[in-house]
Amino acid sequence: MQKAFLLFSFVFLTGVFQPVFSQRNVDLMLFQTQQLLVNGDYINAIKSANEIVLVKPYLYEPYFLRGVSKFYLEDYHGAVTDLDKAIELKPNSPRAYHYRALTRERMSDFDGALRDFKAAMYQNPNSPQILINRAITYLYLEQFYNAISDCNRAIQLDPKMQRAFLIRGAAKTGLDDFIAALSDYNQAIKLNRFDANAYLRRGMVRYELMDLDGALADFNEAITLNSENSYAYFSRAIVYSELNNLDSAMADLNQVLAIDPNNSLTYFRRALIYSDMGENDKAIDDYSRVADINPNNLMVYFNRGNLYLQKKKYKNAIADFTSAIKIYPDFSDAYGNRAIAKSQINDNRGADIDYDKARELEKAHYAKTHDQLVAEEEKIRSLIDFKAEFFQSEKEKEKLQNLDIDIDLLKDYSIVCSANITNGGDFDFSLKQLGDSYDLSIKAAVDIDPISELEIREKIDSLSTVITHSPEKFSALFQRANLYGHLKNYHNAIIDYDRIIEIAPDFGPAYLNRGVLQSQLIVMFNAFNSSQNNDFNPEDQPDYDQNIANITNVKSDYEKAAELMPDLPYAYFNLGNIYCSEQKYNQGFAMYDKVIEIDPKMGEVFYNKGITMIFLNDSDNGCRYISKAGELGIKNAYTVLKRFCN
Repeated sequence: MQKAFLLFSFVFLTGVFQPVFSQRNVDLMLFQTQQLLVNGDYINAIKSANEIVLVKPYLYEPYFLRGVSKFYLEDYHGAVTDLDKAIELKPNSPRAYHYRALTRERMSDFDGALRDFKAAMYQNPNSPQILINRAITYLYLEQFYNAISDCNRAIQLDPKMQRAFLIRGAAKTGLDDFIAALSDYNQAIKLNRFDANAYLRRGMVRYELMDLDGALADFNEAITLNSENSYAYFSRAIVYSELNNLDSAMADLNQVLAIDPNNSLTYFRRALIYSDMGENDKAIDDYSRVADINPNNLMVYFNRGNLYLQKKKYKNAIADFTSAIKIYPDFSDAYGNRAIAKSQINDNRGADIDYDKARELEKAHYAKTHDQLVAEEEKIRSLIDFKAEFFQSEKEKEKLQNLDIDIDLLKDYSIVCSANITNGGDFDFSLKQLGDSYDLSIKAAVDIDPISELEIREKIDSLSTVITHSPEKFSALFQRANLYGHLKNYHNAIIDYDRIIEIAPDFGPAYLNRGVLQSQLIVMFNAFNSSQNNDFNPEDQPDYDQNIANITNVKSDYEKAAELMPDLPYAYFNLGNIYCSEQKYNQGFAMYDKVIEIDPKMGEVFYNKGITMIFLNDSDNGCRYISKAGELGIKNAYTVLKRFCN
């Protein structure tokens, strides 16, 4: 990504009437934020910008820097919000308009992007970078002549701007003017012989011109220059397939999957080759993998159904053709093939119904007008699109937003003993006061501080000795309960919390932690019953009683913790998680809102409410909450934003 061309020739503006020391501090913080951004440390750039916004919310720069950081993390909702604020504070900033245009383009708000590019060009009319980025928006809109016009102007301003030739070549490719596109790619390579993407693009044009040897040479060069570019391997595999060199094609597709094991388009392509090679079982396996990643892709079920038909697995074939019909009810071929499968299992009535439906749809298809056929083609194209991303490097694959993570509610909070107590906000102070009154050093966390299992067991033995001599030793009981909980020794941990509550019935953390353990126990037991968890066995929990560990008791403990610690957010957060897991979303959201009211800087609550909203198909609001979670330091937010919000 070419950040440098846009970002920074900053003259930092601070309040004229601020003390010199304060102004210098803010200037330094702005400089540090800028450096973090330039170095690609977007998470810490956002944190730094947050600190500046707190002390000087009227400054343009922190909003701009935070918006740009979010842009590169692909948090486009959050980026637009910050860039809106930056433009409000400084309406004559071409950089802010430029980045907002780029952001809106990524959000497919092309009209908004063009308006912002126009505003940026008005303030900076001689910027070839703005012209080139607007040309890319025109490419998305298939306004190829406008794209070429912008590239021409950019080249006039900077004849050595290689990117302009690449974009113009893409626009000419869109017009099927492959010879002219080839000329632009040749010039791009002359300007930079070490750009793998230039060879990759030229190879694609050569493939369109059926210059397969030339295309192969270009893809080979692209791979030589960047051996981690997965799309180069994919493209070369297509050429090998065309040359009927299926072994080499397969090797390249395998290399793509080694780089990105979730690339559904590559699995689909490999399935086609397996089919050509007569290895139908392997093809079916690949189609099944595609169905897992892209469950709404029409052709996956149709192709797999055909393979099942060949293998005489007629019920499987019928199921797949039925899935294809659910996705696209006007799919005549799916009805026809399902009819064949039904006839093979002597469902003659069902076969006749499907044959009639197939003929009816074919007749209706031939009666359609040109416009109706175009609309039908667009519909089918949308149903066979693949969610597949090709990485250009291992570094790009490891970006936060590209990580492959399980998406679920973030875990419940406990109150744990810790030697690492921060001098942070009001909540740390409140817990410190609470802990001091019981001779405990405590903090809120999802688990205890990192420690080896051997050290844990040694500590438990030591604490047990203390408790044997002093059964009422409150601090020892609480520490031991923490450690038992970490080892998933729920029975002993809960016994310790029960004893603590007997000794000090007003000690809120004991109720909170007991609720967390019972909640975990329910999850583990349910997983055991459904054979999803081989690490847990109820027999390992002495006197385990499923009736004791139930949701009602968990909620009762959390409610008691909230009653005893009403100014702390953790019990409300846990209650929100419980209600959402029960699909009682209104009650869950009410608890989450209570947390936000108490602690608007708690990123976890924005994350959990956001992913629940996305699950409920309220993506617009859900993505805003996820964006806020990312701003507040929840790194998983950026994967969610990329997967569900862009």
